[in-house]
Amino acid sequence: MGFKHVFDTDFGADLTIMEEGTELVERIKGGGKLPMFSSCCPGWVKFAEHNFPELLPNLSSCKSPQQMMAR
Repeated sequence: MGFKHVFDTDFGADLTIMEEGTELVERIKGGGKLPMFSSCCPGWVKFAEHNFPELLPNLSSCKSPQQMMAR
């Protein structure tokens, strides 16, 4: 079919988990904002941004697995 590689979204989920773990460790060591909230759903993040802006510093900066794979 012409493809050299095929990746499952689970690979993107693994990348997201590793990034979130790294971000959490950095927040704990550096005195960052805790608790850290994360979600693989961009809709949930959008909901939090619009309805709970006071929690924005607590949101993880990690992308969803789909966004990770797209990059």
